[in-house]
Amino acid sequence: MEPFRELNADKEVMRYFLKTYTEEETDAFYKAIVKEIKECNYGLYAVEVKERKEFIGFIGFHKATFKADFTPCIEIGWRLKRDAWGKGYAREGAKACLEYGFTKLNFEEVYSFTSKINKASENVMKNRNALCKRF
Repeated sequence: MEPFRELNADKEVMRYFLKTYTEEETDAFYKAIVKEIKECNYGLYAVEVKERKEFIGFIGFHKATFKADFTPCIEIGWRLKRDAWGKGYAREGAKACLEYGFTKLNFEEVYSFTSKINKASENVMKNRNALCKRF
């Protein structure tokens, strides 16, 4: 849990969110992830660098239920620690998740969204050739 707590407490990683998470908030978030995986058979998956077996964040799916014209929906999202940025992990992981979601979980649609100022995540989302294809 400690690397997950550090990720959610990092001010730079969380700069597009309302605030960083306390240890208690991260623990509650973890429990919500586990619950969603048990209930929905999908969720946010831990990501590690294979060679070092180092946790670098998460990528995966979440059932978004807040009020919007496109919800409820299945969202794909990611959060990676700073030293993992710019190395293609978000794109690679999102691509693998989307393939899994469409071919194994039979998703019909998956949404992704971010704040207007989060250009790095927006760039991952816009990279349609790398992420999206018909399954």
